[in-house]
Amino acid sequence: MIRAMLLAAALLCAPSANAAAVALSCSFDRRCEPDRGCGVTALSMIFHMDDVDGSAFIIGNNGVAEVQAISGNRATSFVERLPSGAVQVTVIDLTTTRAVHSRHTVKLGGGILPSQYYGTCTVGS
Repeated sequence: MIRAMLLAAALLCAPSANAAAVALSCSFDRRCEPDRGCGVTALSMIFHMDDVDGSAFIIGNNGVAEVQAISGNRATSFVERLPSGAVQVTVIDLTTTRAVHSRHTVKLGGGILPSQYYGTCTVGS
């Protein structure tokens, strides 16, 4: 519960003269795909969000990319726009720190490969 309260405080804090980047480390241990079902996986990513200007970045298995951060009173979401026009979305529950990462991959030859990952996020530095 303390971890969840720290996460909520870090993401909902008001802008201040002492601006700092908030880092969220996310680990996902379960993956589901329509054609393959669900299974164990190991995916991790780190989100960095500036608490003044709202800019955000993801560091993941494909390097660094800018994301849009959307914060509310119960969740924070990060949306990554891909060159294909598809998006990847990560939603973090501020109460439980549970997270869902949804990928919507458009294959080179056509078709969409959707997948979802389930895990948790913690506040880092």
